[in-house]
Amino acid sequence: MHAIDLKPSKSYIVHIHKLLYIGVLMKYDIVVVGGGPAGLSAAMALKTKYRNKSLILIKQEEIGLVPCGMPYIFGKLNYNVDADVKPHKPFIDAGGILLIDTVTSLVREKKEINTKNSGVIEYDKLLLATGSDPLIPKFIKGYDNPNIYYIKKSYNYMKDISPILKISKRIAIIGGGFIGLEVADELAHDKNKEISLIEMEENVLSLAFSKFFSEKAEESLEKNAINILTNTKLLEVKQNINDIQLNFSDGESLCVDAVIFALGYRPNTQFAKEAGLTLNKFGAINVDNFMRTDDKDILAIGDCAKKRDFFTRKDSNAMLASVAGAESRFVAENFFEVCSTKNSIGTIRVFSTMLNGQVFAVAGLTEKEATEENMDVTIGKFTGYDKHPRTLPGTTKITIHLTSMRKTGAIVGAEITGGQSVGEMINVLAVAIQSRLTIYELYSYQIGTQPLLTAGPTVTPIMKVLENTIRSKSLNKE
Repeated sequence: MHAIDLKPSKSYIVHIHKLLYIGVLMKYDIVVVGGGPAGLSAAMALKTKYRNKSLILIKQEEIGLVPCGMPYIFGKLNYNVDADVKPHKPFIDAGGILLIDTVTSLVREKKEINTKNSGVIEYDKLLLATGSDPLIPKFIKGYDNPNIYYIKKSYNYMKDISPILKISKRIAIIGGGFIGLEVADELAHDKNKEISLIEMEENVLSLAFSKFFSEKAEESLEKNAINILTNTKLLEVKQNINDIQLNFSDGESLCVDAVIFALGYRPNTQFAKEAGLTLNKFGAINVDNFMRTDDKDILAIGDCAKKRDFFTRKDSNAMLASVAGAESRFVAENFFEVCSTKNSIGTIRVFSTMLNGQVFAVAGLTEKEATEENMDVTIGKFTGYDKHPRTLPGTTKITIHLTSMRKTGAIVGAEITGGQSVGEMINVLAVAIQSRLTIYELYSYQIGTQPLLTAGPTVTPIMKVLENTIRSKSLNKE
């Protein structure tokens, strides 16, 4: 079999039913496996930087979805999966090649990957961005019964289940994390549906927020007529003649028409594991601070790659499109050689969501998480408004809690709830955390205000919570 080095003068898409090189070993300078946020962004950045390098992006489905937008298919997007599509045209226009196929194995010794329909592809450098798949609860009896669904990052799958969920009246969502809550909230806006949310912990979002904010989230969902069952462990999914029966550990049961499991995601790393790449305890590919694996010619980014916590440097299982985007930019700059000595600073969790019109956002550590890491922290709190005067239309109440080190004042976490302005407030504080700013430094910075856009200059929520934290620390010293 002869190798052919493909440096196309014209971009094109290779479909599995329109193969151009049957029985020929295709060779590329760069091969990217995975077309989600990480893979597509990295491929675009790589093609822009290395214009003379041949690059192929391999993904399983031609049409990709915006992962974070999937819950809104069942509400705001009116069950229209095509409204949540992520285009790949900019990559194609930049000269990239897109292959719709499935990678079946990786032969590191030969620097080759085998595909289901396209044969063998040889690479100089390989980037793995294979993402993650929904956790399948094989530990629950009846998990594989009919009418059980997942929120998969697959256009074809979501296209199949969307009309089913549209006509289902009674739906149970198992899992009280972000995806579970957002799906439940969207479905519940159809008042002809009966939506139940099942969570085994004491509160929803308990892995991301403190109890105060978790309870506020539950209040928002209950206002949307969602039946919330916390401290409830699902033991069995039983298929009846006309419906599905959920049996719980407390002896109670619930009958529904459809079940959605939203128990989190696992890294999609099976063929990487079979190729001998090292995985961590979460099943993610081990990478160094430059996203390099233990094979010098293979890099990995996104959900499939190991994350290190920003504070502790311990392995983290955080999976965020924002982190994948940052990694894709970083890896493109240091792909063939290290161009910057500034490497990955670690993963800081920055989450935000909107439930029944109420926004909840968190960055960094909560007080509980910091305490569990034996960090001596203090909490500052403030409740105010996001416009001035507060009588302006669209003004919303903002509640913010700030976590900082007691002795140094270094900002390590923040939680906020309120209106849409919260989305950018949490980003400001996320930047402050990553910049290792103290409450004193951030408090000294100048900001801009405008009545329709922000709170008044003397009562902006971030500045007020900083002020309250500083004042509290001063009082504690006396």
